[in-house]
Amino acid sequence: MTVAMLFADLTTAVVAWWGAVLATIVFLWDVYKWRTRGPRIRMVVKPDMLAMGDPELEGKTLILISATNVGDRATTLELLGFVWYANWWKRIRRKPEKQFLVKNPGRDRPFPYKLEVGERWDGMAFQPEETREMASSGHLLCELHHASSKWPVTKRLVVSTSAAKPATACK
Repeated sequence: MTVAMLFADLTTAVVAWWGAVLATIVFLWDVYKWRTRGPRIRMVVKPDMLAMGDPELEGKTLILISATNVGDRATTLELLGFVWYANWWKRIRRKPEKQFLVKNPGRDRPFPYKLEVGERWDGMAFQPEETREMASSGHLLCELHHASSKWPVTKRLVVSTSAAKPATACK
C-alpha cells in the first residue's frame, strides 16, 4: 500500500466516525425535544391560608393551589383532588388510604378549564383539621389531572405540625 492509500483510508474513517457521532447527537436531541414537548404544568400548593374580604370564606383555613402551563401547548384542567398514603411503600405502589375530590376549586374559572401556554390558574380547597395529622403521619399529595396526560401533576402538601391556628392578618 502506498502512503496516499493509507491517508485516504484514514480520512474516510475519520469522516465516517464524525458522521456517526453527529447523527447520534442529532438523534438524541430529537428524542429530547419529543419527550419535552406538549403542556407542562408547574403547580404550587400553599396550606394554612386564611381568607380575608370574603364574608363566605371569612375565618376559614384554605389550601391555595396555583398551576401554570410552562409547556408549548395548551391543555384542559379536569380534576383536583388529594390522596393520602400511610407510608412510602403504599405511595410507590399507588395504594392510597384515602382520596379526596375538590368539587369546585376555581370559583371564577371552574373545571374543565382550558389552560393556555403561559397562563396561570388559581384555585382553593378548604383545609380540614385532620389535614395536619395526615400530612405529618404519611404522604398527603395534591393531584391535578389534565387532559394531556394519564398521570396527574402531584405536589406533596407540607403542613406545619404545630397545633396553633395560622396567624391572622393585620387589621
